[in-house]
Amino acid sequence: MKRTTHRFGAIATSVVLLGAVAAPAMANDDVPASDGTTAQDVVVVDDGAGDATNDAADAAPADGSADGAADEAPVDDEAISDDTTTGDPAIAAGAPSEVADPVGSAPAAVAAPVAVTTVHSTDKDAAGWGMEDRTFGHHEYVADGLHVWTEAGTANPGLSQSKAAGYVAASFPLADAAATRIDFASTSGVRPSVQLAVDRDGNGTWDGYLVYEPWAYGDGSWWTSKAGFGVSSGMGYASFGTIDAFVAANPDARVIGVGYSLGSGVIGDAVISRIVVGGATYTFGLAPVVVTPPGPVFTLHSTDKDAAGWGMENRTFGHHEYVADGLHVWTEAGTANPGLSQSKAAGYVAASFPLADAAATRIDFASSTGVRPSVQLAVDRDGNGTWDGYLVYEPWAYGDGSWWTSKAGFGVGSGMGYSSFGTIDDFVAANPDARVIGVGYSLGSGVIGDAVISRIVVGGATYTFGLAPTVTTPPAPAGSEPTTPAVPAAPVADPPVVPANAVLADETDARLAATGSQAGLLALVGAAIIAAGVGLRRIARR
Repeated sequence: MKRTTHRFGAIATSVVLLGAVAAPAMANDDVPASDGTTAQDVVVVDDGAGDATNDAADAAPADGSADGAADEAPVDDEAISDDTTTGDPAIAAGAPSEVADPVGSAPAAVAAPVAVTTVHSTDKDAAGWGMEDRTFGHHEYVADGLHVWTEAGTANPGLSQSKAAGYVAASFPLADAAATRIDFASTSGVRPSVQLAVDRDGNGTWDGYLVYEPWAYGDGSWWTSKAGFGVSSGMGYASFGTIDAFVAANPDARVIGVGYSLGSGVIGDAVISRIVVGGATYTFGLAPVVVTPPGPVFTLHSTDKDAAGWGMENRTFGHHEYVADGLHVWTEAGTANPGLSQSKAAGYVAASFPLADAAATRIDFASSTGVRPSVQLAVDRDGNGTWDGYLVYEPWAYGDGSWWTSKAGFGVGSGMGYSSFGTIDDFVAANPDARVIGVGYSLGSGVIGDAVISRIVVGGATYTFGLAPTVTTPPAPAGSEPTTPAVPAAPVADPPVVPANAVLADETDARLAATGSQAGLLALVGAAIIAAGVGLRRIARR
C-alpha cells in the first residue's frame, strides 16, 4: 500500500492507493502503480459534497457483498407486537379498514434533467485536461478531435510504455453517468475507453476507476479491477455491472474525475470527437485562428539628408551608405580583426507595437552577396518598459516565420543552437505582454557580407531607404533683366452696319447743326462791332 497526494483540482486530498488487482489486458490500466505514471495518478477534488443526491435502488448486490446496500427485510417477515396495534382490534385481525378517497399510487419522483455543459479543449487551451502519455503513447489535437495512439516502440516489454491517457476534474453523482458515451471521428486497432474516477462513499478521496468499453462488453456495462465496490465480479474483473448496480451498492458515490485511456499493453489509434457524461459534453479540436485586422500602415523613409530616427552602429570594418535604391550595408575582414569581431554593421530605430504584430515581418534586398543582414526586434517581454533581448529573423537560413534569440528567459524551447527558437506565435504565447520597442538590422559580427536593403516591413510600418531628392533651380541668363511681358492691345471692333436712310437723316441733322452754329457766330461778331462803334463815338465827343 502506498500513500500519495493526488493533484486533481483545487484541493489536494491524501488518498491511499491499494495494491494492484490482476485483470485481463484491455485498452486501459485500472491499477495504481508506484511510478506515478498510471491512469490512477489523477487529482481528486474534494468539493465538500458528501451527501448523495440520488435514491439508491433497494436491492442488495447479487454476490451478497457486505459492502453493498443493506438488505431490506421483506414486509411479511416483520415482527409486529400486539402493543403496536391501535384502534379497533378487528382491524388488527384483518377486518377491512376504512378507505380514504382513492387516489391511486403516488407517482414516482422524476428527477429534473441534468444541466448540459460543453467543455471544449484545444491545442491553445486544454480546459483543465491533463494528459498522461508514456514513452510510446501520444496525443495530438486535430481539426475534428483529439488524436490518441500507441505504438510498440523498442525496449518496451509487454507494451508497458504503450499508453496514452488524459483526465479532467469533475464533480457529480455517479448516478448521472448512466448515459455516458464516447464518440470517435476515426479508429483502428484498440479504442480508448472512458474512465470515471470515483469516490465511493463521498468522503472526498479516490477509490478507483470505473471503465466503460461498450464495443467490448455491451452498452451500459462497466468494470473495475478495484475491490470494495460491492458489485459482483464478471468478465475477469473484481466488479462488473451497470451504473445502477454500482449506485445501488454505493449510494453516496460521486464522480470526481473524467478521462480516457488507451493502454497500456495494447496498440490502437483513434480520434476522440467527444465524451458525454454527467451533464457535460467534452469536445476536442484545434483553436480557431484569430485574424487580427491589419493596423494602419505607414512608411518611414530614411535618406542621406534625413535619417528619420535611425541610428547606425558600425564597428571598424562595418559600413553603411545611402544609395539610390536603398541602404548599402557591408562588412570586410580588415586587419587586426580576430574572429572578425570588428566586422559588424547595424542600425536601429525606436518603435512601439505588440510583438504579435511582427508575425508578417519581411526584409527585401535590391542586391546581396555573402551573408545577408538580419531583422532584429528589440523586445520588452513583460511590458515593463525595459529591453529584455533581441529576436532575430533570418528566413533564408531557418525558414519563413522562424525566429531565434540567444537571451534566456523567453520561455520558448531551444533549437538550432539558440536559447529559444520558434515562431512569433510561440514567443507571444510564452510572453503575452511582450512589446517591440525597437526595429533594426544587423550584419555581423563575425561574418562578411554585402547587401542593399530596400525595405523592412514589420508592425504596420514599412521602412525604406535611399538618397534624398536633389532640388535644382535653373540659373538666370547673365546680364539680363527680367522683362515684363507686353500687354496685348484690345481688339478693334468692326463698325456697325447702319441703314441708308439712317445715314441721310444723320447728315441733314449735321447740316442743320452747322447752319445754326454759323448764325450764332455772326450774331456775336455783329454785337462786338456795335459795341466798338459806341465806344468810338464817346471818345470823339470828348
